[in-house]
Amino acid sequence: MLRKIAIITLIMILTVSSSVCVSYAAKYSSSDLAGAKQKTQSAKSALDAAQQAQAAVQADVDALQKKINASVARLTNLNNKIAETQLKMEELSEKLFDLEEQLSTQQSDLNTWLRQMYLTGNTNMVDVLLTSENFMDLISNMDMVKRIYDFDMQIMREIQEKQDEIEKNKEELKETSASLAEQKESVEQEKQTLTADQKVLEAELTKAGKSTKAAKDAYNKAMATQSSIASSIARQSVSSGSGSSGGGSSPSYSSNPGEALTSADFQKILAEANKHLGKRYVYGASGPNTFDCSGFVSYVYSHALGIGLSRSAQGMAGSVNKIRGSERQPGDLVFFTGTSSHAYISHVGIYVGGGRMIHASSTGRGVVYDDLDDSYYASKLYCYGRV
Repeated sequence: MLRKIAIITLIMILTVSSSVCVSYAAKYSSSDLAGAKQKTQSAKSALDAAQQAQAAVQADVDALQKKINASVARLTNLNNKIAETQLKMEELSEKLFDLEEQLSTQQSDLNTWLRQMYLTGNTNMVDVLLTSENFMDLISNMDMVKRIYDFDMQIMREIQEKQDEIEKNKEELKETSASLAEQKESVEQEKQTLTADQKVLEAELTKAGKSTKAAKDAYNKAMATQSSIASSIARQSVSSGSGSSGGGSSPSYSSNPGEALTSADFQKILAEANKHLGKRYVYGASGPNTFDCSGFVSYVYSHALGIGLSRSAQGMAGSVNKIRGSERQPGDLVFFTGTSSHAYISHVGIYVGGGRMIHASSTGRGVVYDDLDDSYYASKLYCYGRV
């Protein structure tokens, strides 16, 4: 009796569970998915706007940093010129001191000579005339006195001229030094202003970074919701046997799939994907050392562009815009069906152009490039999808 009750209870639980599962699968409709896609697109637009705003502030910060670097370079140059000017002034001061010493010595020698003449009584030309023994002696004495006097005076004049020149150079250097000091003060004020502006911009950049992060989080959340709805609808489709998302039915192509990846964004995708060439395939693995097909695609898009994708090939197919082979562009996804026992989309890769894709293939092959013209992949190809 108790066994019968237990069996009946188990049947009731299974019935309720089955009912819940069907209810969950039937929770969403195509209109829900369309609304989720619209929210995802709005979130993507907000993310693009936030990234552009952040990039604009970053450009302003970079430009300001260049101006600050230029100011620092000018300050360094001015300090070097000021130091050179100071050194020249010190050298001129030493020369002036030497000339003053020479002038003092020369003046002392002249005074000694005049004093000697005074002591001997030869204080003027009359004395020279009276003490001369003859006319020739007179001429000789007069010439000697004149030459000695002229020589001393010439030396003193030359020393004085050098002194005047050095004093003039010193004054010019003082003016140069004063001008350099004024320029230095002006550049330092300019640098202070630029540094203050830089702090303001860095605060704006931090704020813009937070806005970008919030927008990215909102986008990833919207993308996850979209993928969840798509997966739920896919499960409903499989459980009902309609096969609307794969398993042999024709894809529902988008009339407005949106723009393909830019060349710059595709290069980011390609660079990230190439980092993992040769890594092992493990079912259910999401990287970074091992991957399955959807784990690889999701990882690459997330790390290259910050875009969150569903963790299953079926979910990805339901969340992207399906396109024909004639519309495919590098960076689009490529979906396959019938590569496993599943009745729905079972494999996904990244189209890289030239009729090739990169994907986490299978156990024993791992992450590789393959030709889509290969008979195996050509027979399993379902559609392409644009993120």
